[in-house]
Amino acid sequence: MSCCGGTCSCGKSDQTPVQEQLFLAQLNSSKGMLSTHDWMSGLSHLKVDEEIVEVRFKNNRKEFFRNNRLLRLSKDDRIVVDVEGGHDLGTISLTGELAKRQFEKKESNTDISSLRKIYRLATEADLISWLEARKNDRSVLLKCRELAAGLNLKMNLNDAEIRADNKKVTFYYTANGRVDFRELLKLLMDQFKMKIEMHQFGLRQNAARTGGIGSCGRELCCSTWKTEMHSVKTEAAKKQDLSLSSSRLAGQCGKLKCCLNYELETYLEAWDAFPSELINLESDKGLLKPLNADVLKGEVQYSYAETENSDRITISIDQVKKFISLNKKGKLVEISRI
Repeated sequence: MSCCGGTCSCGKSDQTPVQEQLFLAQLNSSKGMLSTHDWMSGLSHLKVDEEIVEVRFKNNRKEFFRNNRLLRLSKDDRIVVDVEGGHDLGTISLTGELAKRQFEKKESNTDISSLRKIYRLATEADLISWLEARKNDRSVLLKCRELAAGLNLKMNLNDAEIRADNKKVTFYYTANGRVDFRELLKLLMDQFKMKIEMHQFGLRQNAARTGGIGSCGRELCCSTWKTEMHSVKTEAAKKQDLSLSSSRLAGQCGKLKCCLNYELETYLEAWDAFPSELINLESDKGLLKPLNADVLKGEVQYSYAETENSDRITISIDQVKKFISLNKKGKLVEISRI
């Protein structure tokens, strides 16, 4: 074993070639995405349900399986699982009570007995076969793009995933509408002699799989920690008094940034303190018109309607509501009291 437990300055490594290839393949397949943190790992004294296990595949795709053989499994173990017409290799992402809770949250209408089973812990032969499949993903994707371009199909092929048993390949693509790829399927089956599946997903899901750096300078939320995609409306930007420039509001996916929703609830609560409409105020020195509101500070800026380039007057929202009430009673706002 090396002095540092891995590769060190002496140039030696305690990892086998298969382990080193496995590590590199894992980096490439996850594209830097953060895996689920199991905060209950190591708490062996707690009695947990080991039947449900969450398994991660390429690009952070996750599914639930049933550990019917009650194998002793831990996070990051590589296992062979049952899939339609064969088997596949995945990595344990959650076990025990956390896996059960995730299953109840995401698959509440699914019966546990209907889940597919875990066969065994992956052997070295399983890992070698899986590594070979990962190596061929790129070449298979490029060939599919070539065939799709020859058929003039309006679709963007983003990724390919060959199953560990080399019996099926799944192509992931985005498109503006439905695509008739029946002819493409025939060509692909003749080319690869495998079962072919075409999976369409949205632009947000594509950005999550691809990854990247956002305008904030950090990795995209959708490719690191965000697991559920929610719709984002322009109204979210309006409520936060943001510029409606599409270049500023759009994310890597071309859609409105997911982070527009993060502080929206705070702004909506703050807007509740404001009247439904900010109207002009009649004061003893002239008509005051509202310019803009700082919703978080609870302030509104006014200026005199008759005077151009007049100084702005900042009034708290509590005073604004009081002054509106005075105007409705036919009384003028005394500027000296602001």
